[in-house]
Amino acid sequence: MARKALHHWYGLYQALHPKIDSFEGEGGVYRFLRHEAEDSGYDEKVLKRMLKAGTFLDRLAGAGLALDDVKCGYAHVELLERLHQFSPAEAQHLLTDVLSNSITLKNLRLVVEENAARGGQAQLAAKSKARSYVAQHQRASVELVPRMGTAFFGSPSGEFVLVKSFLSLRQFILINDKTSPIAIIPRVGDSSIKEWHAAEEILKTAMAVKNRLSRVWIVLPYESPIAAYLFAYAYRERAINSWLFIATISKDGTGLQHYDDSATLLDLDLRGAGGGDWAGHSLADGRMIYGDLPLLRGTGVD
Repeated sequence: MARKALHHWYGLYQALHPKIDSFEGEGGVYRFLRHEAEDSGYDEKVLKRMLKAGTFLDRLAGAGLALDDVKCGYAHVELLERLHQFSPAEAQHLLTDVLSNSITLKNLRLVVEENAARGGQAQLAAKSKARSYVAQHQRASVELVPRMGTAFFGSPSGEFVLVKSFLSLRQFILINDKTSPIAIIPRVGDSSIKEWHAAEEILKTAMAVKNRLSRVWIVLPYESPIAAYLFAYAYRERAINSWLFIATISKDGTGLQHYDDSATLLDLDLRGAGGGDWAGHSLADGRMIYGDLPLLRGTGVD
């Protein structure tokens, strides 16, 4: 059984945090934490919660918090961190009340629940708006593709067909030519992820069906931020303007434009964009690590 706790939770965090950051002992940081939990009289899981709460509190309050400034329990800070996920401004506003322990856990929990409900409604509204945008782009593409004619897409003849489903594809337009079938796929891209990631997903979709088609066209909205990344990825795969083509809706919305902007390739490389960022945790001590893997040059990758 753990002994009676002898330390204020935030004071314990202040004492242990620099030791954990610089820990180099044998057995790993988790064994170190188990030892510290036994010495402090706290359960190991509780100690980890304290450390997590302390890390968040330092980040929210900034440097310079003294032990006497923290009169609340770590459970208050855990709720404040959850509130921060829904409303950073509200969490910052309540920081002083939390630190002074002038708001009860019950009332703080009510604030969290209210903001969570509002956040849920906002998410539903955002999803509804995104679905509407996708549907609008789909309708515009279905209208504009036939207007451009089959020659625009590289087919001298053939019939435009609206296909409801095919392998992994949702609704798309097929130029039904038995010798050179062409797929024209309207896409917006997932707005909940970064542009480079959305471009990767679109390219994967195209590559999954390319063996059954002579060409695949991706139709994006006007000034789509995904276009440059999709172009760069397809260029790297030697697919762009070989079997994969990109079109965007024109500014006035009356037609399509062939997207072929090789100038963006250098710009993306210089900024290290295009999906080189990575994040993970150390297998030695569990700390988060971030990095970037640039495109290799002179190795046949380009």
